[in-house]
Amino acid sequence: MFSDNILSSGEVIAEATRSAMEQNEHEISQSQGRKIDLLLVTKGRELELASNEWKTFRSKHLILQQQSKNLRCNAAILNNLYISSKGKVSTVMAVDFVGTIGYMYLLVLKRNIYVPTVIQPLFLPTDMSQLPAFIDTIKGLFVWKDFLEEQVRILKLTTMKQKLDDIVYMPTTDDCEALPMIFFTPKRTRKRSIGEVYDDDHE
Repeated sequence: MFSDNILSSGEVIAEATRSAMEQNEHEISQSQGRKIDLLLVTKGRELELASNEWKTFRSKHLILQQQSKNLRCNAAILNNLYISSKGKVSTVMAVDFVGTIGYMYLLVLKRNIYVPTVIQPLFLPTDMSQLPAFIDTIKGLFVWKDFLEEQVRILKLTTMKQKLDDIVYMPTTDDCEALPMIFFTPKRTRKRSIGEVYDDDHE
């Protein structure tokens, strides 16, 4: 579906989340970032474009937790894109699924506030009778494709201008302002049993 300029990876760590965790001094000595179900990146993996999450129906009790994680991951990615594009890219489009039902949303950075808006409900048909309704999902996915390709075009243009500026120094006034910090919850550490503590004390 995506062009050669956009690559997808599954169950990988988003570098943008690793940087955000280091910035807020959370697990700074061993920040691993957050694992993403589907991470879209530019060809050459220079920049991450969107974090997308899938959960099974058995994980319905984790829906709010998943939404929160995905929004924060995409906010971290958006910060990187905003800086890399000198403020030209201020939106991220991503999807969130639980089982076969999901939605596409737009995350906008506006006046240092991240504003998410649902664009299109999505679903994967499980019965032939559902195919007519699946047309809207297909249209939505093509909207997403066009959006990502436009993002890549802007980023490529900005990167080229930056390379030219680096060769012949040219003062610029379009520096980006400081962006909001993204906070991630700490990873849970396994509690040691009394027996394990006892064994350590008597070794």
